[in-house]
Amino acid sequence: MLLQTAAANGALASVELVRACAHRCTQAPTRQLARALLATPNLAEALGDQHAPWVVKQLRIYGSEIWDDIAQHVERALDIRLSTRIVESVDLDRAEEAAFLARHFDLFTSAGHDHADLLQHLVQHLDWRVRAGLAEALLAPRALSPAQVNRIVEHLVRDDDYKVRAAVARAIGTLDATAARGHVQALMGDSNWHVRECTLQGVLAGRQAPLPDPALARAVISAAAGDESWARPPAPAARLLARIRLLDEPSSHDASPPGDAALFGLLREVRSSWIELPAHLEQSLVSRGEKSSHWLTLREARAVHQRHASQPGATSAREQYRRRRGQRSLQVALDVHTLERAIGIGTAAVEAGVDLIEVGDPLIKRAGVEAIETVKRYAPDTTVVAEMMSADWGRDQVELAAEAGADVVLLIGPASIASVSAAVAAARRLGVALTLDAPPEHVNPSWLRDMERTGIDGFVVTTNIDLGIGGNHPLATARTIRTCSRLPVAVSGGFSTADDALTSSDDWDIAIVGRSVADAVAPADMARQLTTMVRKIHIEERL
Repeated sequence: MLLQTAAANGALASVELVRACAHRCTQAPTRQLARALLATPNLAEALGDQHAPWVVKQLRIYGSEIWDDIAQHVERALDIRLSTRIVESVDLDRAEEAAFLARHFDLFTSAGHDHADLLQHLVQHLDWRVRAGLAEALLAPRALSPAQVNRIVEHLVRDDDYKVRAAVARAIGTLDATAARGHVQALMGDSNWHVRECTLQGVLAGRQAPLPDPALARAVISAAAGDESWARPPAPAARLLARIRLLDEPSSHDASPPGDAALFGLLREVRSSWIELPAHLEQSLVSRGEKSSHWLTLREARAVHQRHASQPGATSAREQYRRRRGQRSLQVALDVHTLERAIGIGTAAVEAGVDLIEVGDPLIKRAGVEAIETVKRYAPDTTVVAEMMSADWGRDQVELAAEAGADVVLLIGPASIASVSAAVAAARRLGVALTLDAPPEHVNPSWLRDMERTGIDGFVVTTNIDLGIGGNHPLATARTIRTCSRLPVAVSGGFSTADDALTSSDDWDIAIVGRSVADAVAPADMARQLTTMVRKIHIEERL
């Protein structure tokens, strides 16, 4: 706290205070104190000869959680002697320490200071994470020398581990185009499709992004044309290749499903303002989209064409969802097993005036993501929510749902902040709102704050139907969330027109009903009754 107060006031903490805090950090490690010390300008002065050993000890305690803090500390110091002492204190046989040096190799090398032996050790390290760390160093804004870059790439494109080759493939677009062309040829013919896919991603993420470097784009297209295995690539690789073709040769004809998916993605990214393309290229893509036989692509092309003439105040799907805070909305979940029944219930719900229709996980598992597209076709003007379950593939789930026409993606089960952050990036790129399931055991101010910082658009309290009367009431969880967050909170809990808890509670913004409508003998009547009830609550609160 004292260190943070001094920093906030623009003052240096005393040498004695810094030493005392560093000693305490060694005796009773806390990450918060370690990070505060690393942000202290006079840390090296205060610790003297013990500075490098202390930094390395924090590295051993906290691992990758503190990499960025150490890197920023070294960068601010601008002292090659300091970085050299840290290198000398690191045990290169410890993979975690060597991986840190590899990932931030640019910080530990400089003109006139020979680190050839260190680089040799890292490119030949037995642990793949160290070699992959060197590949990731190529993406850093701080430039390595051309000789170092060439040495790293020459070694890693031939690495025995596909994960290392994939890491260098992701950096291929940052290299000099002339030098990269030969490597592109090799990577496009790699024995692993993941490496090939990362090569396409690397070309698209190059210096001219969102446009690929013309020379690299043509090298990719040529390599694929001359390799029979590219005649039937996995869907993700096929879409990326089609995207490069569209951006390099927008007049080329590709009516295949991957080509149409790539066209839809580009049009959606233009409409969401994620990317900006030259006017002639945008017009060419719109023209192609307007000729598409796929109704979602056609719809997207028309939306892009009309976006410049749209009325002031037009809002995105994300903004529309966030504005549901305090508005009392009704969401009907289509937790059924056949598309025919989902269409019937969904149509009745739309006619009743519900605000959102949810394509439930059971239906998606039975019918695939085509269920989302089918429901959206029958409810084009109603917000469609896709319930997607995934522990660590959140980004992919968002992409699948958005490409099928979803307006909102409900993600259930992501295991880490990294997974949620990747899903948020995909949602923003594709212009959909992203909501997150909030398990009661996770709901606390710290977790809610971390999740909100990732950029999600709302929380959802789902109820396990197998718990029956033994489960916690979802409105209690919703109350905790709304106390800590300004995002809208959707709640499911077997609600019906006879549910007094729902009508008397201020703890929800969106009520999710499933069986009350889906299992009703007359779904249309029940949907109308629920819609009327929710509208009445909203009106009474405004009086």
